[in-house]
Amino acid sequence: MVIKFGTDGWRAIMADEFTFSGVRKVAAAIACHVNAHGGAQRGIVV
Repeated sequence: MVIKFGTDGWRAIMADEFTFSGVRKVAAAIACHVNAHGGAQRGIVV
């Protein structure tokens, strides 16, 4: 499954393209990015 982001963020049909599995993948990618750029020490607000 390809996750497509546009200017409004992640656009998808609920439970078809926007799934728990996809949310886990995006959350993991964000966590990796934050950790790689020192965000773990500074923290983030979601």
